[in-house]
Amino acid sequence: MRKKIFASTVLLCVLTALVAFALALWTDYDGQRAFMQSEIIRQAADIKEACLETGNSVPVLNALSDPRLRITLVARDGTVLFDSIADEALMDNHQDRPEIEQAFASGAGSRTRLSDTLGEECFYYAQRLDDDTVLRVASYTSSVWAVTRDLIPRYVLLLAAVCLGALWLASRVTRRIVKPLNELDLEHPLENDAYEEIAPLLGRIHRQNEGLRDRMTELQNQREHLSAITASMAEGLIVLDSELTILACNQSALRLLGREDLNPVEQNLLVLCREAWVSALARRALAGERAEQTEMHQGRALRVLGSPASNGCILLISDVTEQQESERMRREFTANVSHELKTPLTSISGYAELIETGMARPGDVGRFAHIISDECSRLLTLVDDILSLSRLDEGAVPAQGGPVGLLAVSHEAVSRLTDAAHKRGITLSVEGEEQIVCASRSMLLELICNLCDNAVKYNRDGGSVTVTVGRRGGRPFVAVRDTGIGIPADEQSRIFERFYRVDKSRSREVGGTGLGLAIVKHLALALGAEVSVDSAPGAGSTFTVTFSAPSDQACQPQ
Repeated sequence: MRKKIFASTVLLCVLTALVAFALALWTDYDGQRAFMQSEIIRQAADIKEACLETGNSVPVLNALSDPRLRITLVARDGTVLFDSIADEALMDNHQDRPEIEQAFASGAGSRTRLSDTLGEECFYYAQRLDDDTVLRVASYTSSVWAVTRDLIPRYVLLLAAVCLGALWLASRVTRRIVKPLNELDLEHPLENDAYEEIAPLLGRIHRQNEGLRDRMTELQNQREHLSAITASMAEGLIVLDSELTILACNQSALRLLGREDLNPVEQNLLVLCREAWVSALARRALAGERAEQTEMHQGRALRVLGSPASNGCILLISDVTEQQESERMRREFTANVSHELKTPLTSISGYAELIETGMARPGDVGRFAHIISDECSRLLTLVDDILSLSRLDEGAVPAQGGPVGLLAVSHEAVSRLTDAAHKRGITLSVEGEEQIVCASRSMLLELICNLCDNAVKYNRDGGSVTVTVGRRGGRPFVAVRDTGIGIPADEQSRIFERFYRVDKSRSREVGGTGLGLAIVKHLALALGAEVSVDSAPGAGSTFTVTFSAPSDQACQPQ
């Protein structure tokens, strides 16, 4: 705009100067021409007066000859009597010349025309003398142009000065015109004190600003809502364009891919994850295919779902490690349950068949019946443990309760196992000070009973089991210590798995189901407690359950 205003102003000034220059030349030329004609008329009058005084025109005309003037004397019949430029004897008859005819008719005449004799444009003035001849005085119009031409350099200098002035003026005017426009406050257009002509434009800008602000506020709110949603997602979300450049990425995606220290936005997908299968899946999504693939990445199973989107694609990443582990444990649990049920059922079926077919001797029937009864008891115990685990998995057992004394519950658990311990000469004891926890008494009792039962089963004959209740680090705990066979260090991480046994032959011998410690672990989780083990082969084991500190407000009496 600034350039256009400047160029327009300069062009206008220059055109004005050129027009003024042309008009000045034309005016000067007309003035010079009028002056020449009046001067010729005056000189013609002087020459006429001189001729009248002498009475003989030719000698006077010879004396008054001027190279700048052409003087001609023409008789009544048109014969040229005298000419100051040409030879009158060679000249044509001038009776038909317009100025001559006009002079004979009215006494004076004038005309500007091309001279037949000289071939130049001349101004002719003719007047009739008393002797009935016509005196004609002429001057070349080229002399007028010559005078005017001498003025052209002055006009050119004046035109140059005008052009320079136009440049300066155009620059100044342009700055003054553009300055208010450059200083417009487009954030507050109605507060500008600018040209009245742009008021409608400023009003429209104001309305557009209001609309844009509302739109930006709406977009910002939507962006914040979307960010809050994606930030709270456990799944990783990555938005890619057609070149696999990352447009958006939530924190879960960075965590799952192990790149929490990276800001991958506006970078290629390979910067975030160099796994070839992820890039291949993204390209399949870009091609319009909904793709899904599960692979291991940094020790975790990741499921990546790729969906096509407008001008790009979206990757959704889920950590299915626990899901796969749960599936594996389910399969193992199913296989173990089948195996654990098959063994006693096979034994029961075999002995029952011997009795049914009469193949058993009468003296063995009682023994076989006792074996069948033991196997049935074992099955019932196994089924009870499986049902307990199922209820704990489903959260069907209420973990919350009122204040419960650990020492009192420990005494009750020990009393239940006194007969079993007495049979093997194992000493049971409880020590420590009473500690109050907020828990379900039945679940707490089952937890301590399972620990004590394991301590008795896997102890040596004549050993001991000590239950200790106390407080450590401000948190109540109960510890069950035995003098049994102990657990190797490499086995301790798996003892809480279902049906896992350190010594399988001994487990069969003592009648364990392999679910006791699994139940302990689930009960502890339900009670918000932690279970730890300290053991060494041949040195016994100590299982410690540490509870959260009870809250007076949260723990109310049952």
